[in-house]
Amino acid sequence: MNNRKQLIFFICSVLSFLCATAQKVQPLVTISNPLHHTRIQQVISLPWSELKKNLRDIDTSRFSVVNRKTGKILTHQWETLGTGTIQSLLIHLPLAAKEQLQLGYTLKDATRPSAKVFGRHVPERKDDFAWENNRIAFRMYGKALQSTNENAHGIDVWVKRTDELVIDKWYQSGDYHTDKGEGLDYYSVGATLGAGDLSFFTNDSVFYPGNYSRWKILDKGPIRFSFQLTYDSVEFNKQYIQIIKTITLDAEAQLNRITVEFLAPNLQQHLAVTGIALRKGCGILNQNEQKGIITYWEPTDPKNGTTGIALIDTSGNKKIIQVRKQVGMQLLLKNQIPYTYYAGACWDKAGKIHSMEEWQSYIAQLYLELKQPLTIIFNVQPIKYATSPPANQKMNQ
Repeated sequence: MNNRKQLIFFICSVLSFLCATAQKVQPLVTISNPLHHTRIQQVISLPWSELKKNLRDIDTSRFSVVNRKTGKILTHQWETLGTGTIQSLLIHLPLAAKEQLQLGYTLKDATRPSAKVFGRHVPERKDDFAWENNRIAFRMYGKALQSTNENAHGIDVWVKRTDELVIDKWYQSGDYHTDKGEGLDYYSVGATLGAGDLSFFTNDSVFYPGNYSRWKILDKGPIRFSFQLTYDSVEFNKQYIQIIKTITLDAEAQLNRITVEFLAPNLQQHLAVTGIALRKGCGILNQNEQKGIITYWEPTDPKNGTTGIALIDTSGNKKIIQVRKQVGMQLLLKNQIPYTYYAGACWDKAGKIHSMEEWQSYIAQLYLELKQPLTIIFNVQPIKYATSPPANQKMNQ
């Protein structure tokens, strides 16, 4: 009996040691903001290829990221990019001007944070695909809409003045063209690229390849939503071309990150254009071809306020053009070479950005962040267990 008690005591001691060790905050990374302003981009991506060198046996379901100075638990997300295996660790982390933070990690049961992003295919509304964060919402159109007199092509904007996620609620109500205190859809797309879509360009005209035919959600949140839209192959200039668009929206962001790839067996490159629909009236348009920035402050709607639209292209391969009530960046797309740019919107009634000057300032800051990324030093250390880690502490790699 004494031997049995001693064995039980020994097992309990080992488990207690393991739990205490697992809950100790371990070094992870040091992150520095080189800019003289608080960063607009608040979702930080750390490549799993670097982290897994010392985190191979960590239980990701119990993993928490900690601000080592304050002890605060930070919201994080394991990004898979639709592969089913971890590609990156995403952390929601506002950084002040010139701020440096040391982050750590610990293993303990944690509550799931509230999602700040959402999106889904909407078959009940003729194949819409809608997505949003806590600031703004967007949608694009599927094949079911293409054969109707409601057909439209580009990116639609749903303006919001609530931090709540509203897509499901608005679709369920069927009445999202009236502001009932949360925002509305009053943006008009029609036969344009809307709020920053991309298509092919020839003979001074935009070629619309039709609406998307297939969709795939890559990551669902809570701080980053990403998805992919695939378009049917269409004949264009005697060549068959297929377009694939990957769109990412982070919590707090006004702009989407959009990556486009075209596939054409016999075509190496072709002109394309990213575009913004222009309106009648006294809108304010600002263009900086050298930096690849277009901002547009639409004419104010007497009832619904003002929407701002913007494009950012940091690639250096662009030319700003205006064609048929649209303004955009003309570029050369190469076969099977992904092209990435940023496009999005704001609304003055949301209470975040109130004027063209503030919208330009926001976009200018975002441009600087894209050109001057964070400084990241990996100092992750493995947890040193007294024995092998418990059998349930395995991570999906």
